[in-house]
Amino acid sequence: MRGNLYKSIFLLCILMLALNLRGDEKGTVRNIDLITGNINYRIALGIFNKDGKEYISGIGLLGSSDGRTYSKRGWSAQGFIQLKMNGENLFKYPVEIKSDVKTCEMNFNTPEGKSSITFRTEEQGNRLLTTIHMPGKGKLETTLIAYPGEFNKQNLSLNQRHVATAMRDLAFPSEEKIGKEEAWIYFYDGKNNPQGNPYKSTCAVLYNPNETEQVGVKGENYAVRTTLVHKEGLKEVHYIFWEFPGRDHFKALEYMKNLKIEYMKSL
Repeated sequence: MRGNLYKSIFLLCILMLALNLRGDEKGTVRNIDLITGNINYRIALGIFNKDGKEYISGIGLLGSSDGRTYSKRGWSAQGFIQLKMNGENLFKYPVEIKSDVKTCEMNFNTPEGKSSITFRTEEQGNRLLTTIHMPGKGKLETTLIAYPGEFNKQNLSLNQRHVATAMRDLAFPSEEKIGKEEAWIYFYDGKNNPQGNPYKSTCAVLYNPNETEQVGVKGENYAVRTTLVHKEGLKEVHYIFWEFPGRDHFKALEYMKNLKIEYMKSL
């Protein structure tokens, strides 16, 4: 009995630390499912309340190919995207959340004005269109976190993380700069193919080089982090995200290589 009590207290402490909460803040996870009829996306929001306002502690991203089973590998299910505007964490500001079956919009009240993140899907689509709107008075830095294929945290030798771009393939452990013209980044694991298992996934991001100053990837055989530094003074930054749950990782890579891309001018 006492052992179970200690275990419950320990798990509660871990949860509080994960959500980065004070004792007077209550945290929950809010799942927002964006339905396409093809690849659905779940936006998993870590939410807590402080002084009567809602805040975000993290945004997870999961994909589903069957409408029921959501991937637990690929983009981080607990926090796949981190945003800094003028060096400040965007999630430190209060948020208002709106959603329907195709769109999730988060509006933040910052000292420079309103900023927002909008995730949007398309009917029978397989991608997540993303727009970061800013007051146009600062600089955005985005960090993305991926765990493609499998975790294997207790034995990382079972993993072999890779990223592929339109021009090359990189194996980890490594830290590399990615050229703006490389256009997209695909994350996979050479030893863990998701084929046939919808809980596992590879993932990808496409960014606009007209909006971007520099891109870098860093990782071991566990988490792979991508940092994108964007041009100063932009009003909007755009990404497209993919997950490929249960799909052969080389077929997903071929899909990325066959993309026909036209970039809009930066705003």
